[in-house]
Amino acid sequence: MPGRITTKGPTHPGAKRFLQYGPVSATNIRLRTTGTHMAIAMGILVIPLVLFITMCQPGGGSAPTIDANRVYDAAAHEGAFTVERPKGLPDGYKATQSAFRPHNGGAITVRVTYITPSDKALQFVQTNRDATTAIEEGLGNTRLDATETVAERTWQRYPLERAGETGYVLLDGERTAYVAGDATQEEMRTFISSLN
Repeated sequence: MPGRITTKGPTHPGAKRFLQYGPVSATNIRLRTTGTHMAIAMGILVIPLVLFITMCQPGGGSAPTIDANRVYDAAAHEGAFTVERPKGLPDGYKATQSAFRPHNGGAITVRVTYITPSDKALQFVQTNRDATTAIEEGLGNTRLDATETVAERTWQRYPLERAGETGYVLLDGERTAYVAGDATQEEMRTFISSLN
């Protein structure tokens, strides 16, 4: 018959598939290609993101150590009050963050965060702002639990709103100092005893 094509001999496997399933449309190719490319693209985006988030997880083991003496020196240079800093702390205490903040009227606040040997955190804050304001802003809504003598000074102990956190407050007239966080009370006392 005119126009009819016949073939003889073995048929190529690809031709058999073509004859069995019919021609593959451009739409099918595009859909399959788009899905594959989408999966590859998502993998390229998601895997580095997961790795980045994993590396940035907070924790004592990965927290960078800083030299807190700079912020203590800056606060001492202001001469607003006698600035104390820890000296001779046992191994395992690391300063990880620090901040120096001036306030209106010549008041200043110096704040340093430490990771302790148990991989917990504590903040050491000193300020000559109004004591009540400083305590409320730093420790939240809390009530005095007890007083303790640590290194021959009387500190007030406060349970904090966040479970497992404690604050120790020292009022010495020229400034308010407090140590607060989820570190153990023994670690806090060790820290307080090192202040000089």
